Amino acid sequence: MCVEGADSKARLVGPASHWPDLKVLICVVSDSKKAVSSTAGMQTSVETSPLLKHRASAVVQPRLAELEKAYLAKDFHSFAKLTMQDSNQFHSTCLDTYPPIFYLTDTSRAVIQLCHALNDACGEVRVGYTFDAGPNAVLLTTTQHMPLLLAAVCHYFPPPPGGASTYVNKADMAAAAAATPLPEGLVGKFKLAPQRGAIKYLYATGIGPGAHVLPPSATLADAQGNPLELAPPKKKKGAGLPTEPPLTMALGVGLAVAVAAGTAWLFATRR
Repeated sequence: MCVEGADSKARLVGPASHWPDLKVLICVVSDSKKAVSSTAGMQTSVETSPLLKHRASAVVQPRLAELEKAYLAKDFHSFAKLTMQDSNQFHSTCLDTYPPIFYLTDTSRAVIQLCHALNDACGEVRVGYTFDAGPNAVLLTTTQHMPLLLAAVCHYFPPPPGGASTYVNKADMAAAAAATPLPEGLVGKFKLAPQRGAIKYLYATGIGPGAHVLPPSATLADAQGNPLELAPPKKKKGAGLPTEPPLTMALGVGLAVAVAAGTAWLFATRR
């Protein structure tokens, strides 16, 4: 008998350095708890969705092979198209589940429509999207087209009131987007009125190495979990000396992006 989870494995397709031109824009639509958890949703889909069974038996392996080929070839057109198709089919299995599961919101669907309208206006695929079991969009693009993508998202989804300064995580990227005009024809293809506050914030980033083991010299705590360094006590004001700030520690964070949304669901029926 297989130990639970022992058959769930990942294989590295290529190092993070393989395609440094690939960029990601994460649109946070909601940071609240989902009504249906991923685990509960997957189990219900396995039990009730005929589409999931077809997806696992006939779609998964060929599509993963195509995705890997496109990634290794740095073929953004094919990579983005396959990713969008897979995301769409994943959420189709959610609708095929009984009772149906609704992870995407109206804002999520509007972001999808914007991506297709932007690609049409540009005459080529410059952006792709993927959604896992939730409403937040992970948009794929390249270094060259990130300012354009960000400009389009900010145009149709302006920041919440009072949140302009923190809406985009990188000030230089926000400035580049503000200076980038939208392509001709986009407004005609996508006539949605600006939805202020529909997206909470945006993260522009790239593909990183993910979690990895650090050497002992990089640890911040001992074996008991106690910090190795403490902030020095603040000196009293009025003594003619400035107050010392607490010690600031920078933590590196690796971002893992699921380019084929719901891949874990695809193998669920095999257990």
